[in-house]
Amino acid sequence: MVEIILSEKEKELFQKAEKMQVLNFIMVGNPSKANANQIVDNELAEEILSILFNKVLKFIEKNPGVLQRSLYKGFFERHKFLLRGFFYLAEKKGVLKRIKHGNSYKLYVEKKLTKEDFLETWYRTKGIEEPEEIIVKSYPRCKQMIEEYFGKEYLKRLFSHVWKKLQEDGWFEHAKNEEDARYMEIIKNNQYEILIASIGACLKFEINDALQEIIDMYWSDEYETLFKRYLSKYGFFSEEGFLTEYIKIIGIKKHNELMNKLRENASHFKIKWCGFWWPTIKHYHILWDYIQSLKFKWNIKPSMVIKKCKKCGKEFYPEYDLRGIIHKIPKYYPYIKTINDINFCPNHAFGEFNVVTNRRKEYTMKISKDKMAQLLKELINVTGVIPPSNFKKDLSYLKHLNKEKYEQAIMILCDMPPYEKSFSTPYGYKDVFGSWFKALAAAGVDIQKKARGYTCLAEDGHVCFSLGEKKIDDWLYRHRIPHEKEPKYPGDSNLRGDWKVGNYFIEYWGLKGEKDYDDKIFLKKEIARENKIKLIEINPKDLNNLDEKLHILLKFADNKLSKKVNKRTQ
Repeated sequence: MVEIILSEKEKELFQKAEKMQVLNFIMVGNPSKANANQIVDNELAEEILSILFNKVLKFIEKNPGVLQRSLYKGFFERHKFLLRGFFYLAEKKGVLKRIKHGNSYKLYVEKKLTKEDFLETWYRTKGIEEPEEIIVKSYPRCKQMIEEYFGKEYLKRLFSHVWKKLQEDGWFEHAKNEEDARYMEIIKNNQYEILIASIGACLKFEINDALQEIIDMYWSDEYETLFKRYLSKYGFFSEEGFLTEYIKIIGIKKHNELMNKLRENASHFKIKWCGFWWPTIKHYHILWDYIQSLKFKWNIKPSMVIKKCKKCGKEFYPEYDLRGIIHKIPKYYPYIKTINDINFCPNHAFGEFNVVTNRRKEYTMKISKDKMAQLLKELINVTGVIPPSNFKKDLSYLKHLNKEKYEQAIMILCDMPPYEKSFSTPYGYKDVFGSWFKALAAAGVDIQKKARGYTCLAEDGHVCFSLGEKKIDDWLYRHRIPHEKEPKYPGDSNLRGDWKVGNYFIEYWGLKGEKDYDDKIFLKKEIARENKIKLIEINPKDLNNLDEKLHILLKFADNKLSKKVNKRTQ
């Protein structure tokens, strides 16, 4: 088995570098450029680069053509992001050659270097696209400008809030050794500077004509109007969410085109900014920083609304604390007028199930089987919908609820494990009940007949009127068979089938035995016979044998749907 072996001491150095954020500076290609205000240990950075040279480059030199993907094993399985970034930059610097091979690359050493030559090559910025000139305002001047813009009172309150959350989360109690403790102390002493740097870095963002010309090709007054509306609804810190929306609007192809132009022309750019905490700015940061700078240009200020989470009771600042999940909020909180209308902290906003991830191995099941069934029943009663098995991943089945019902559903979801276990949730409904159908049955839902007052959602979003219907719809979806729901029978607009696939009508006789229902079955069969419609009939007893009942429909499978199906059923 191909694997790069590191000694325990080397692993410890990597872990130390990760905590000290040294790995981040190595991956921007020039840790030595860090200024006096940065937490950077250049000696440690050089030790890490030496390991990469001695262990990784030498390994590739001995194994030319080794697949990049095959090296993500052992210690580097957890640090694959580091290797991926290292290989990319090493190619840019002319150290490595990568040849596309399937969904990976074959790796070759481009030129043999001594360790000293390698370090010199790595520290050189030549070959890494970045603006020709970056003038960073001096730290004291930046600090003064940011304090004047936000006001010292606001920064004091924000700092107090952030500091309190760090302490509540026990962030400063995780030191395992002296080095950890030293790092924590540095963070404590610089926390205020780190905070104001993160929120005010783009207060002054001046660019030359060469850069403005490229941005103007992909930016317009229309986008500025959209961004202003976005900020007014989702808050001062919502630019990350807007950037995601912007990329959707212009399309990934056009966005990549913009990134390529910024990269290819970076040597002609000149930038002045307040990014005093970072040593440099790369081409892929320019759009992000430009968009951030607009809110300062428009003199937009943050609000300071502090709320208490309805689930855990802890204080949270919606504008600031929810910024990392802002891209999900428009979909799952359509009823809000502003982000301050949300009554849940980021830990509970989407019904997350709380498990301490670093104690997963010791975590024992704390919710009984009966309690899990009861919670599922409560969720169904509140929503009026029988949710799909991915009920924790996709909350779109809640979108019809008003604010009161939605918040009730979120409160219930926070206490429910997901359907399948994951790294952070060591058990789920599948582990306890065996299947989603069995879990629903335990919650008191009739699997074969329509649950009075409820509807079910199939995996493709189709509304079904029984769990039997849902099972059939999911079978069609998973086999990538395009299907029409509730097609009209010819000659009678009031009579509908359950599904239509090609020239087949599919009927699920879930209520067979009831007189009115049996009369309708007879009528449908007659219409099908008169119009030469091929009718596939499914009874409740057939639900466990759908492969045999529906195999004839596999000829209609559309392989183009496979990606979408796989994505939705994961």
